[in-house]
Amino acid sequence: MTLSCPSRSPALVANLWDVTDKDIDKFAFSVFRRTGIAAPETGSTSSSSSSSPSNAPSLSLTAAVAQSRTVCNLKYLNGAAPVVYGIPVRFASSPSSSSPALQ
Repeated sequence: MTLSCPSRSPALVANLWDVTDKDIDKFAFSVFRRTGIAAPETGSTSSSSSSSPSNAPSLSLTAAVAQSRTVCNLKYLNGAAPVVYGIPVRFASSPSSSSPALQ
């Protein structure tokens, strides 16, 4: 069996089994914040915002997935479902735009 990533992307995040929508939404947003795709949360209402300071450098996709597993309510069931296929990638902000670019 050959795994081919869509659009020739260097990495793909997928779930090994079905997970609840709230848990995977929390997981995805945590990955987005840790990779620099989404702005970090600014408020004391979230318990996960203290683990990712706003001035911290963005992580690689594989590190962000690994660290985001703990935000799920069922971290050993739903947190273990997402896996990364491909090579480790890091996102960096492009100087000409505010959107992150693949590095």
